Amino acid sequence: MYVEKIRDEQTKNHQDGSCKAEGRMYEIRYSDRSPLKSFVKLIRRMNPQCLFLFQQLRAVPKDNIHFNNVVLSHNKMDNMMSVISEAASLSRRFTNHSLRATTVRILDEARVPSRHIMSVTGHKSESSLKTY
Repeated sequence: MYVEKIRDEQTKNHQDGSCKAEGRMYEIRYSDRSPLKSFVKLIRRMNPQCLFLFQQLRAVPKDNIHFNNVVLSHNKMDNMMSVISEAASLSRRFTNHSLRATTVRILDEARVPSRHIMSVTGHKSESSLKTY
C-alpha cells in the first residue's frame, strides 16, 4: 500500500506552471514507524475544509480535528525551524533552505539519481543541484 503525491503548482521559482512532481510513500508492514501510517494519522486530524497540507494548529482540538481552516504561512514555517533548532540544542539555527540543501547533499552522496532528487526538492534542472 502507498500514498501518491502529485504536485502541479506555481511557486516563486516556477511561475510558468512547470513545477510538477510525483512521488510515493510506501507502507512498512508490521512497523509502528511506518511513514504511511503516520501520514494517515495526520490526514485524519486535518481540517477537511482546508485544501492545503500544512495547516495552522488549533489551540484545542475540536471533534478530533486538530487544525484550523487556515494554511500555515511561510514565515510561520521558518519560525518553527528556528524554534525546533533551539529546543533541540542544535549547534546552529536551521532554516527550510538549509534542510533542503542538506537533503540534496545526502541524497547525492548516496548516489540517488538526480531526477529523483529533483522530484523531492522541486529543482527544475540538474545543474541547479550542483550548487549544493
